[in-house]
Amino acid sequence: MKNITVLHVFVTLPVGGAEQLLASMVSNFDSNIKSIICCICDKGEIGEKLEQDGHKIIVLNKLHKNGWDSSVVDDLCNIIRKYNVDLIHGQLYHSNLYSRFAAKRENIPAIISIHNTYNKQKKIHRRLINRYLLKYTSAIIVGSDDIKKDVIKYDRAPDKLIHTIPNSINLSSIQTNFSRESARKNLGLSNDDLVLGTIGRLEEQKGHAFLINALAILQQKNYNLKLLIVGDGRLRNELESQVAELSLESQVIFLGTRTDLGDIFPAINIFVMPSLWEGLSLAMLTAMAAGLPVIATDVGGVRDVLEGNSCGLVVSPRDAEGLSNAIIELIKDQELLSRYADKGKEVVHNNYSDQSMVERIHKLYIQATDLS
Repeated sequence: MKNITVLHVFVTLPVGGAEQLLASMVSNFDSNIKSIICCICDKGEIGEKLEQDGHKIIVLNKLHKNGWDSSVVDDLCNIIRKYNVDLIHGQLYHSNLYSRFAAKRENIPAIISIHNTYNKQKKIHRRLINRYLLKYTSAIIVGSDDIKKDVIKYDRAPDKLIHTIPNSINLSSIQTNFSRESARKNLGLSNDDLVLGTIGRLEEQKGHAFLINALAILQQKNYNLKLLIVGDGRLRNELESQVAELSLESQVIFLGTRTDLGDIFPAINIFVMPSLWEGLSLAMLTAMAAGLPVIATDVGGVRDVLEGNSCGLVVSPRDAEGLSNAIIELIKDQELLSRYADKGKEVVHNNYSDQSMVERIHKLYIQATDLS
């Protein structure tokens, strides 16, 4: 099998779904794939960890801005020439933008990954730019059929260019030695608490405000639950203010960014994903793999995974009342809760292992470089 040098491009590598997918990829490729990772701004937590593990990380130290910085393309071209890069793989919008211009200039194939369905109320200019850049794109990887539909409809990408490769997880990341009792003790929770959990950046997309409102509705109905929020971001102060206004300070715990999810999951009774738009949520799959019953909003590939496999409840986005009703349904029906937990774990272990994802991406790299 031929050797391929791949340049992976990100703006930065904080703890997030797309970034964790990169870590799984580069850690599981066989020796024929040489990975070089370029961070346009800084390394981030996952970048630091990958570098510690021996992966090549190049940081451009550019200030992230929404406008165009032609020097980024120049820097990527220099890296391509210096390391004899065969293929460039961009992830997320700005990286995809720069990667394709650099690939065009250096005459190498460019693959991009799109991780979310499109928020159709915003950023129409991005759709126009993506349409223009299709001629410089060798392949588009999407995590679900819903993303594929958006890319065809809004970017006008041809079907043959798009490859649906479902997001997958590293099952070892959820291993723990903690019992529910010890996990809760570490988090200041009691064994009698009913605990909800959610994971995601504190950004509009993740819909935390609606979950907090759902908790307030449950409180009014005399359901006294705890909520663990894992993640950080620009909306933290706003969400903390919302919690205070609703007098939920004793019920909501902001845990910030955590990498020890395996030690947090045992404390949770029900995992809730309230996203407003999404691809195929890595956080949801990870919670399912850990044996948690899931309630999630009807975005991206969620319905196909949960309802298609009868392993979770699906509610409409932006619907706090719907979230609260689904939570009550699982609290009242422990048999259903247990069935969803067991079935969800089985579905992820059988269908969403990182090895399957890596093998399919490897084949795509070979196809792209063979055609170049």
